[in-house]
Amino acid sequence: MVGGPEPHIGNRIRATRERLGWSRETLGSRSGVSWGAIAQMESGRRTNTRSNTLLALARSLGVTIEYLLGAGADLPRMFGHEEFSYQTDDHFLSAVERFIDEGLSRSEAVLVATKTKNVQLLQGRLGPKVDQIQLTDSSAFYGEPPQALSLYRSFVDRSVIDGTPWARIVSETPWHGRNDDETRILVVFESLLDLIFGPLPVTVLCPYDERLVHEKVIDQTNQVHPQIRSDDEVVPNDSYKNPAEVLLGAPPATG
Repeated sequence: MVGGPEPHIGNRIRATRERLGWSRETLGSRSGVSWGAIAQMESGRRTNTRSNTLLALARSLGVTIEYLLGAGADLPRMFGHEEFSYQTDDHFLSAVERFIDEGLSRSEAVLVATKTKNVQLLQGRLGPKVDQIQLTDSSAFYGEPPQALSLYRSFVDRSVIDGTPWARIVSETPWHGRNDDETRILVVFESLLDLIFGPLPVTVLCPYDERLVHEKVIDQTNQVHPQIRSDDEVVPNDSYKNPAEVLLGAPPATG
């Protein structure tokens, strides 16, 4: 729930609605939010707005929640972006299962996108818990990074609509066999997640299989994750570079 005075939210809802030529009743019909509630938001009389209400309005108006919130430098960062390197199948399973259990214990929505072998390992490891998460093969959509981004954003949006307090995603990029240009694109993609998901209630864990991913690639991806997950804790990453630094100057990885 967004608390406190929200005049900018109401102003942006009204401005976008009027630009589309819609009445409050039309917006209410399209979004499922009552026209009375819309009137209260536009006038500034409503001081607490649920996140699922904002998302419904944003989607109907064709804008983002960030726009309605007046996204700027003062918008609080919620996104968690963790790197995790593993050396064995058991190492992967124990860390990812712990990440999943943390989410399920808090009633969070969980999506796991990983390589085919790890999908099979998790199906055997998780037992009945596998029915409480969305488990998918990342190789099916990571040929085009925008496709992965669309999947993740849709998952987060659906979670907000459903009233889930937080979403968490395991995102294992298939790095093996990439040429330098493809690797560079994926490193930039990883970095851009910090911009796209910054103000959203989501944590993404990115596992890296050290048996397959070149050391130089891991060195570079290490710079685009603000946090590092070890076996039993998550710590700040002193090597982290913000997306602007990555886009403006990082050399291409080799691997």
